[in-house]
Amino acid sequence: MVTQSEKVVNSKRSLIFVALLLLVLLFFFIDIVIGNAEVPVGDLIRSIISPSEYSTASMIFYNFRLPKALAAVITGVALGISGLLTQTYFRNPLAGPDVLGISSGASLGVAFVLLVISQFLPSLGSSPVGNWTIIVAACVGAAATMLMITLVSGIIRDHVTMLVFGLMVGAAFSSAIIVIQYLSNETLLKSFVVWGFGSIRHLGLNHLAIMSPFIALGTLLSFFSVKNLNALLIGEKYAQTMGINLARARVLIFISIILLAGTITAFCGPIAFVAITVPHLSRMLLRTNDHFVLIVASLLTGSLMMLLSDILSHLPGSNISLPINALTSLMGIPLIIAIILRKKI
Repeated sequence: MVTQSEKVVNSKRSLIFVALLLLVLLFFFIDIVIGNAEVPVGDLIRSIISPSEYSTASMIFYNFRLPKALAAVITGVALGISGLLTQTYFRNPLAGPDVLGISSGASLGVAFVLLVISQFLPSLGSSPVGNWTIIVAACVGAAATMLMITLVSGIIRDHVTMLVFGLMVGAAFSSAIIVIQYLSNETLLKSFVVWGFGSIRHLGLNHLAIMSPFIALGTLLSFFSVKNLNALLIGEKYAQTMGINLARARVLIFISIILLAGTITAFCGPIAFVAITVPHLSRMLLRTNDHFVLIVASLLTGSLMMLLSDILSHLPGSNISLPINALTSLMGIPLIIAIILRKKI
């Protein structure tokens, strides 16, 4: 039987979810309206209703504004959930795909495809096969890194040492990427450097169609793992007493993290501080450790953070747009410092 206090808590959570959803919808609309090309809002709305009547507005909307806003949402969902799963998987509140070097492993896989294989197959990068190859390479790189860190985490129990190890792994992969960059030609190098800034503006609906199944599968696996995540948060011994198969549980969470973090890194580049920040914001808002609630909150908060970053990346009165990675770092770093200083982790 649900008590009165539980009803109040559930009511507050529902209000928070509704507020987050409305903010996501509002920021989604603003992100569609704002852009380098000045297009009246009325033309954009009419281009959705009757695309053929306003060809210029329709082209801008369907080729640029809509894919960009959708990419921000998809990226926020993936990074928010992957950050939450990583922190629970390693039982480390400062863990994240970018902090532990998982994103660097994925980046190394992308560098191998874009800078090495593309030298022998120049048309690979711009072909549909190339997009699939980049995803596979990023996921393999992320999986290899996470497997390495998982094995080491069984030996190293100290959280700080674990983070230092992850940073060293990321630095080693970054050094390998620099060597590959140095040996590659200028054309390939330029495209890789632009990718390395972290961006969602180059993504079209065709890219999103390839990304979405991977992100959807990773998200679905995270919801299937809610019971396992809640048990692992308390401890492995407790999880075993609940009859949970730890090996199977970890494999499902492992695959979910790889699909989410690897796919986003493959298409959007390394985007920092979203994955580590969003789970803490979700916990502060909902004040719970129930992963079903936190997953929903993280995907909404992650979408909100990415949409806001994309909106702020447009410089007023200018055709210049800042790399979204710079905005996520500027927002994420103060939040993480504040959380650490307040000893909330």
